[in-house]
Amino acid sequence: MQDLIQSSGNEESFGVAVRGTGTVVYERNNITDFNDYKPVQIFPLSERPVAIISINHDLGREILGIQFEHRVAIYQLEIVRDLKDEYVTLRKLQKFATMPSGQKLPKFISSFSINSTSNLSPFGERNLTYAFSYEGDCRIYFVSEYVQGQAPFTEVKTTVSEDVTILNGHNDAVRHLAFDAERGELLASLSDDSVCVVWAVATKQQVSCFSLQSPGVACLWHKAEPYKLLIVEQAGLIRMYNTLKRCPILTINTLVQPIYSADWSQSDSQLVGLGTNKCAYIFDLSLLNSEPGKRIETHFGATHCIKFSSTDSQQFSTATMSPPKAEIKTFQKNFKNVVWSQNHESIQGINWIYGEPLLMALTGKQLIIYESVLV
Repeated sequence: MQDLIQSSGNEESFGVAVRGTGTVVYERNNITDFNDYKPVQIFPLSERPVAIISINHDLGREILGIQFEHRVAIYQLEIVRDLKDEYVTLRKLQKFATMPSGQKLPKFISSFSINSTSNLSPFGERNLTYAFSYEGDCRIYFVSEYVQGQAPFTEVKTTVSEDVTILNGHNDAVRHLAFDAERGELLASLSDDSVCVVWAVATKQQVSCFSLQSPGVACLWHKAEPYKLLIVEQAGLIRMYNTLKRCPILTINTLVQPIYSADWSQSDSQLVGLGTNKCAYIFDLSLLNSEPGKRIETHFGATHCIKFSSTDSQQFSTATMSPPKAEIKTFQKNFKNVVWSQNHESIQGINWIYGEPLLMALTGKQLIIYESVLV
């Protein structure tokens, strides 16, 4: 990594990592050891981030949401490939929305989710919808912003709504928020009151409410499974609901506790991953009557984050944020082999870019993007 030079300036200047005077490019032909591949790009941030959110559909995959302690910010990545597909580089991290007006919020933000839709016009008009909640607050703050600019958004203008809609539907702190992956028409929220509420984005009204046995860890949508909502509970239960018919589909007791993280594979809707102490469990929903979940050793500490790749159904990454060894690992080949690992002084979150073999990691005050390529 000695040949990578981080960009000068801060997050507001949107510099890029450079080698000499050129843009950093990851060249596949020069890589001989998968366990030593280098970052595609390193972006500096002006403050320490908390979490990173990506959008799981083609029209929004270049939109990223980064949650900081007291504010949220939305960014656009520009992914460029040449005709021979010999390299990948991310040339720009363009911030084009903040809430509210670039000022810090008075309280710590505990949950955050975004969605992006586009009308595919030549003017590149886009609607950005996002929701967040404060630590210890039972309310949800809902915001819509409209972006208009010429593709590929080299110059972006925003109109920020002055009105923030407050959604009231919980009696305890909201812990997780998620927009549905396919249409962005629904927003699911989980709270310490052991209730999941589903909201209609257009009307900002409740459309469903599901009671749980314990507080939820994650509520997850799937692009290939419209109107199906998967919920993972602290008590080790996986539940699936049909939000259109407002009825349960299945309930599974995994016997896994405690659960720190969960994900639903976007490349295989039968796979659900759970992160727990020192390991992860992969459950195949189609085989649960005959096979238990696969147990995979991950880290010395808790598996704080687990994320499936959307381009490879047999690949997922995990991260532990526990000191003194913050670590990221990527597993492949029936989830048994560690094909890559990376240590950092601190890790705040990981996520994959939808439809790309690109893994994003928040470390310290920077966003690092790696490319997962087996040679």
